[in-house]
Amino acid sequence: MRRGFTIIEVLIALAILGIAFSALLMSQLSNLRTTARMRLVTEVKSALTQVLEGKTAEILAKTGNSATDFAFYDYYWGCPTPVSGAAAIIGRPLNPVTCQGTSTAGRVGVTWTIAGERGVEGEGLILLTARGEIPSIPNSPRVSLVHRVSCYDVYPSPTKDAPAPCPKPEGTGGGRP
Repeated sequence: MRRGFTIIEVLIALAILGIAFSALLMSQLSNLRTTARMRLVTEVKSALTQVLEGKTAEILAKTGNSATDFAFYDYYWGCPTPVSGAAAIIGRPLNPVTCQGTSTAGRVGVTWTIAGERGVEGEGLILLTARGEIPSIPNSPRVSLVHRVSCYDVYPSPTKDAPAPCPKPEGTGGGRP
């Protein structure tokens, strides 16, 4: 009687183990790539969130003491292009504002835009859009984030008698034409 395995049986077992370990290795490499990519996406999202929060703070700032002294008016009626007759609507001239630009947060390049929305559905809403990527990394993930700022985000809260800085409600919509 013989005991043990033959060399052929051992080689077959090693080949099967090699195939199994190769499959596990490929799975681990895929997971490693995905984790690294998601880390980059998180870095870009964090930078975009910082830029959007900064722009939101600029939009919600109070610029004076009267009911129309909100930067919200300037952005809503002035972006992406100024609405003709906006001064008559808000009772003062529009202050110049920047409606689009680029910035850098860490190693992330960010492009942002601000636009007052149109029509009844867009009444009193400003759309902030930020897009970013890491220019120093080839095939960097490109991420876009969108944030809406409402006239109701401005304090003190508007009332029926004093809707500022919200557009005056009308049947056809009090927003941008």
